[in-house]
Amino acid sequence: MNGTLMLGECWFGREVNLECWSGSSNPVAYIVWWKEGSLLKDQHQSQTVEAAHGGTSTRSRISVPVTSADHRSRFTCEAKNDVFQRSVQEHVILNVFYAPVFVTSGKVVEMIEGRSGEVNMTAKGYPEVHTYRWSKSGSFIPRRIESYSQLPGITSDGAVLHFNQVSRHDSGAYTCVAQNAEGSASATLTLNVLYPAVIFNITESIEIAEGESAQLECSADGNPLSEDTLTWRRQDSSGTPLVSINSEPGHSILTVSNVTRKDAHVLECVADNGVGPPSVRAAHIIVLYRPVLLKEHLQRRVAAGERDSAELVCIASGNPAVTFAWSFNGSTISTGQSESPKYSVRQRRKHGNEWWSTLMVKSITEGDYGVYTCIAGNQMGHDFIGFNIVKRSIPDSPEALESMNVSHQGALLVWAPGFDGGLTQSFQLRIQKNQEAPLTFIHIPMNSTSYMLSGLDQGTSYEVSISAKNALGESPYTSPITFKTKSE
Repeated sequence: MNGTLMLGECWFGREVNLECWSGSSNPVAYIVWWKEGSLLKDQHQSQTVEAAHGGTSTRSRISVPVTSADHRSRFTCEAKNDVFQRSVQEHVILNVFYAPVFVTSGKVVEMIEGRSGEVNMTAKGYPEVHTYRWSKSGSFIPRRIESYSQLPGITSDGAVLHFNQVSRHDSGAYTCVAQNAEGSASATLTLNVLYPAVIFNITESIEIAEGESAQLECSADGNPLSEDTLTWRRQDSSGTPLVSINSEPGHSILTVSNVTRKDAHVLECVADNGVGPPSVRAAHIIVLYRPVLLKEHLQRRVAAGERDSAELVCIASGNPAVTFAWSFNGSTISTGQSESPKYSVRQRRKHGNEWWSTLMVKSITEGDYGVYTCIAGNQMGHDFIGFNIVKRSIPDSPEALESMNVSHQGALLVWAPGFDGGLTQSFQLRIQKNQEAPLTFIHIPMNSTSYMLSGLDQGTSYEVSISAKNALGESPYTSPITFKTKSE
């Protein structure tokens, strides 16, 4: 068998003609073609001619359109006839000349900032690719030099692009151009450098009137960014504002609706994109509201003797700063008299939005007894309360007497002291068993607000009342309460 490659050179995109002919045989041989072990059907033309020894020679010709995939492909011509159960073969391997072809293009590589790596973009071609050039935005990437390989930056070594300690500024599209004697081709590689989210702008504080709505903004840079990158949280658990959040990648707006003084706290904006530690910054909501006098903490009736001094303490919560004014029986006590022989006025901020004002009335005479009014005000409004300076008297009866922790032989009694009349007071319990036994009296030490009864009979009813006593006399007893000890 004989064969020939009709073209001296084989190029991409053209056809190659392969011809094969058999020697003289009888009966006539027929020829088939194979490509890499696959039969090529109906793609060849055959003819026969007379040959030596009265035999016949078969000639076959095949035309194949060549692509880069055909490079180094093996074509086989096989001749056989139906009498002899054997065949003869000849082979030819194609060398296809073609410009470079990249296996991949448009590849995206993600790297965390500060890390290193490399990407291989080797291209195929014949003859082999002899030149690679890398560029970004029109600027060529320098070749890798081993002595400088540890320096941060991007370098190239043929088809390999090296990333050493990448920064966010290295992100972008990199173009690789491969060249051989047949031409050139280019491919694109996109580097996406991931870096932690960092808050660069926030509403650090906002002043808002009570009842209005507050908007806080927070902005962050990072890669990646999503609508969930920014979140809000409270530094503490106080207050339950109605909140709505409007977020887009890298920007978030927090709305606190119908603000109350309980919402005056520190919020935190948290930026977390899963790359590195979260970034946290604080935002302060400063709620402006009119003063509110803390009446439950005030002693509104103060007793004093003539030539003594009496101190009135007024406490208010408010923001901005609260100022106080005092009046007596409707007449203003001017601040110019704050250091007068009669009055002394002091004001201070105790903590947070709590403000105190103290009025000292000195050398009390008959004309100083009466109603003193404290007015607390700021630019948001005001509140007021009255105090009475009265003469010393017997104490008021205690309040809220009740029994607790009743057992078989004992019970705990608790009460709230009433007005002491301006003097130190003590208390006295009056106890009766089963509403018929003799009364028992127990003197309670000064300043006590509870007493543990013991030695009681089991399953027995007791009736108890209490009075207060100072140097001027004794208050009426309270209405009695009843309890029953436990039985066996």
